[in-house]
Amino acid sequence: MMHNLSFSSLTCEHLSQIQELLESNADYTHRISGQNVSPHAASGIFETLPAGASPEDLLVIGAWQDTQLVGLCVTVTHWPTPATAYIGLLATHRDYQGQGIGRQLHSYLLERLQLHTAIKTLRLGIVATNAASATPFWESLGYTFTGETKPHQAGRVTSTVELFELRIDYRQHVRREVQEFWDTARTVLPSLPMTAPDAWSFGSTAKQADDLLALVLSETKTATSSALHDYAAENEPLPVAGQYSVLCNGTGTPRAIIQITSVTVTEFWQVSTDHAQAEGEGDRTLDSWRANHRQYWEANSPDGFYPHMQVVCERFALIYPQAAR
Repeated sequence: MMHNLSFSSLTCEHLSQIQELLESNADYTHRISGQNVSPHAASGIFETLPAGASPEDLLVIGAWQDTQLVGLCVTVTHWPTPATAYIGLLATHRDYQGQGIGRQLHSYLLERLQLHTAIKTLRLGIVATNAASATPFWESLGYTFTGETKPHQAGRVTSTVELFELRIDYRQHVRREVQEFWDTARTVLPSLPMTAPDAWSFGSTAKQADDLLALVLSETKTATSSALHDYAAENEPLPVAGQYSVLCNGTGTPRAIIQITSVTVTEFWQVSTDHAQAEGEGDRTLDSWRANHRQYWEANSPDGFYPHMQVVCERFALIYPQAAR
């Protein structure tokens, strides 16, 4: 297994490195399309999205050996459903294959998806003309065939695609970095428990995670809310006073520790002006809170939004870093 890999998000600034990796895998492109790698293949990753997907949902990550891009993973989050992420491509540079890079890149993807707590399933499609090498790899990672098969037409290849999926338990993928962050906090706050709690971020995109974390660190945001029906749908316990959480930024790096001070459950229309102000978002008015949360639940909650839905309202305190106070 290759060691000393680093991982990062990729953007259009990395088109030349992405293109070079894709061209090193010309055999893969030929198997699924019967064609050569397009000179615009790298830019196409950022320009071509599946129907119904948003540019904000595109997650492109790379594995690096020094300055060489050796692995690439392209995923669309919250597609085709809010609780699903779809892996469109996971590729290793031809010169570095057989060294465990794909597995490490997949593990990093799971860590990044911790930010998207609504995502419970990873899906992907395996083209029949590529199945001999692809199926054993994905099955070794725990993916199983869903029984769904779709037609595949690309270039000169007419074939089929079998859909595979993996149910995610993020508690099995707590990063070492989170525990190290927690251990550092314990040198300042020795009363904290030994084991780090769950790590997550606010919002459903990296930008929202960064923006809302900034509000927490400035102590502008001291409250949050969630749909009660989501806990039942996801078989998750309700939050309780005294519970800790590690908050991450948009790249999944731990940045803060909060502790819940109170939890109440109330009807959507009964959420108070005081609570809306404590959430610290937008203009901090109740009207703004209602509009923003209605839009969010309509887009991300499995049961959607309805006017008399029950809302879990949490108040919390910033515990670490204390320097933010």
